[in-house]
Amino acid sequence: MKGGMVFRGTDQGCSFWPSIYPESEINEQTVTKVFYNKFGGQDDALNKEDAGYTLFDTYDPDCDFHARKVSSGKCSTQILQGTECESDSSYRLLMDPVTKDYATTTYINTEYVGISLRTTQVRTKSFKIELITFFITLLGLRQNGNCLIFPDLNGGNVCYMCNEHTQVCTFKCIDVGGVFKLNASQHGIEPRTIRNIESQFNNIHYIVLEGLRNFSMRAFEYVPIKTYEDNLEMEVQKLQAALDYVTSSEETVLFKNQIEPTSSDISSRPKKSKKSNVFFHHDSDSGEGPSHSRFNLGNSGEGPPLPPSRNMFDSDDDEESGV
Repeated sequence: MKGGMVFRGTDQGCSFWPSIYPESEINEQTVTKVFYNKFGGQDDALNKEDAGYTLFDTYDPDCDFHARKVSSGKCSTQILQGTECESDSSYRLLMDPVTKDYATTTYINTEYVGISLRTTQVRTKSFKIELITFFITLLGLRQNGNCLIFPDLNGGNVCYMCNEHTQVCTFKCIDVGGVFKLNASQHGIEPRTIRNIESQFNNIHYIVLEGLRNFSMRAFEYVPIKTYEDNLEMEVQKLQAALDYVTSSEETVLFKNQIEPTSSDISSRPKKSKKSNVFFHHDSDSGEGPSHSRFNLGNSGEGPPLPPSRNMFDSDDDEESGV
């Protein structure tokens, strides 16, 4: 089976690691996301993803906080042949029932940046310090008085890689098609934008608090009479309090169900799934949530209950307009 690990998102595409495009090489340094473009449809999904990476690049030109986009464009549906996507009912809908021709597909290749926080967090003091510091610094990115809002900043969209010798970990965002810019000093923000801001911070809270004992954060509630910058200041204070707590506490009392980290805990590669579980369907009636993975594309309940947020292949009819 070509393309390594295959994970289904929705009926809009599949993601592969190692990458499957170009077809002439197998590259473990990149991830390929293939979007289905059905007959008569547009390339909206790829356009949105391209726009997200372009916008993030302006705030983070050295890609310190997000995965680097390598390439994107049109590709033949044939690249999906011989993969587990080919057996999916959504893939079969790409064929014209009359001409038997297949619709085109589009792709985006991004750098592989490790495994997601949805897969696991390393329960060490240093890891949590690095993670909280990452969020504080990420929220401080500015460009001409504007900041980035990332509504879908959940554990599935933050990946990490750890140096096996130093065990220092770096974190980067992936699947950034939903980001938009906002004037940090603006008053009178639309309710829809406020919901996205709430989603961003509630997701951060959930990730930071995961596994921590004896520490809580006051829930985020946007104060309309304040600017985004003022609201952000209050959130950064909460994150700083979390950072101070972790820094000043003994590692043995920091985490619930503390387990000594092993070399596998700090692996920067996703664990191979059993063949029967590689192709995840999120509409199962079994009552079990989808397995957690770096490439798990749907919303599997990561984080607290939130307003609907962008998944990896969402069509996103509610596109935000930044200021």
